[in-house]
Order: sequence, then C-alpha cells, then structure tokens
Amino acid sequence: MIEADGNLGNAGFNSLRGPAGFYSDLSVTKDIPITERIKGQFRMDAFNVFNHPVYAFSGNNGANNCVDCQNSAVTSNNGRITDIEGGTSMRALQFALRFNF
Repeated sequence: MIEADGNLGNAGFNSLRGPAGFYSDLSVTKDIPITERIKGQFRMDAFNVFNHPVYAFSGNNGANNCVDCQNSAVTSNNGRITDIEGGTSMRALQFALRFNF
C-alpha cells in the first residue's frame, strides 16, 4: 500500500536493512630458536585481511538512515551509503620481531 509523504505506512519493524558487516583478521607467528636460552619470534597481523569494505549505514557513523525525510537538504541522500563505517579501515598489515632471553 502506498501512503502519502509523511504518513505512516504498513512496513514492518526492521523491514529495511542495510549491508551486513564482514570482519576478518589474521595472525601468523613463527618461533625461531637462536640458542638454548634465546628465542626469537616473527609475527604478522593482518586486519581486514580480505580487504572487504564495511559500509556505513547507521546515522552514528555518518550515513543518512532517513527513509522518508521532509527536509529538502537531506532528501538527496536518502538510502545512499556514502562512506565506510567509522573506526574501520581497509587492509592493514603489521609485522613484529620479538626476542625472549
């Protein structure tokens, strides 16, 4: 059923959903014996290893989650995702060397 702008319709609660979040991290370590008492460790951490973007869909993260806004300045971005989720990034790699003695 189509309703006029500003009127309540019959859409169910949470019937409009945004893109799902997809998070995947990876950590790889290699222990290297140097002497009997000294050991080394090489470590590689990958954050967002598959480089999958997490799209911002909530108003807290800069996206416009208004579906039926009356403000003409906001209506041009209704339902559009314009950025990635706040606090996330694209793939990041981190390398470390550690010596235990």
